[in-house]
Amino acid sequence: MSLATAAGLAAAVDRLLLERGELDFFELLLRLKLIDASGGWLAAPDAAADTLDAAHAYASQQGLRAASGAMFLPLPARCRVVMSKSPRSQFDLLRDNQGLYAETQLRDALLDRRFDAARELLARVDDANARGEFTQLIDAATARCEDNDAERIANRLAPLARRRLGDNAAAYLRGLWSALAERQAGLRFDPQRPQDHASHAWLQAGEAARAVDVIAMEPGWHDDAPLLARMAQASAGCGRSGDARLAWMRLCWLHPRAAEQAFDESRADPSLLEHWSDFQSDEAAYETETFPAWTLIVDPGQRFSVPAEQAPQTPAGELYRAVLALIASGGESNARRRVHALRPALLKRYLGYAANR
Repeated sequence: MSLATAAGLAAAVDRLLLERGELDFFELLLRLKLIDASGGWLAAPDAAADTLDAAHAYASQQGLRAASGAMFLPLPARCRVVMSKSPRSQFDLLRDNQGLYAETQLRDALLDRRFDAARELLARVDDANARGEFTQLIDAATARCEDNDAERIANRLAPLARRRLGDNAAAYLRGLWSALAERQAGLRFDPQRPQDHASHAWLQAGEAARAVDVIAMEPGWHDDAPLLARMAQASAGCGRSGDARLAWMRLCWLHPRAAEQAFDESRADPSLLEHWSDFQSDEAAYETETFPAWTLIVDPGQRFSVPAEQAPQTPAGELYRAVLALIASGGESNARRRVHALRPALLKRYLGYAANR
């Protein structure tokens, strides 16, 4: 960081406020030479995060506010936050209801990560249940809180956050999931406790690309049911639709029961779920292992994401390769005979689909 002292940071913030009347985090980091104009890091990301926390605290003391939950955003998004003077709240006209007003202030402080201020406001909240629940939310969001695990966040803290923070609960929870994922960095995947792997926390935090990265570090992930399902979700979440389709097809081939459960829970993308619904309604009553070959007929573009070499050396894999050859040949007679020998109903579907296109 080019300005190492608190006084130097305060001076940089003051200069921006004087020039612009607001605090633009990106511009601040740019001036401090922590990022370049394209958003690339010129120093460790942790240095930028610490700088933003300090700048946020300093600007908050001067009455500036960021959007609710902004300080819980992933760091790249947090760098784009702008703090400005808040418009007058309607609660300024209702200060006779001090308990309700204090609860609103406490909620804003919690979402802005002003935890000391939030704790001070607890005593002014009239409702004992609200005080207790806000205390749990503050404690959970405090740095290095080691008590949070996936089960506690999902089953205890998420309902509390939705009850007390409303529409802003998602931003708060992203912060908890991100912190948990960071603590789980380096932990190997345990099939007995799949929720304790960082990939799960990163997915819950909305950080699909980071989930992809940690899954890819696991040896043999492409043969494991929970990791294949997560890789499919995470790949789709960061725009890697081809990788997602490949992971889904491998799940169908290698772990058909897990694939059925994932599809039934609507964890795949809408287009694939539509294919799955049609597949289940097909009068031929195919096994789940044949879904990749069936999908290839109605979605020939799949051949680019799931080439022949990705199909396993199993009867379902052989069927997939046969259908792929049939499509590539444009319906050549030898390719038809091969598919017919393996699964006559699938050839019938191909011919019907080709005739109606």
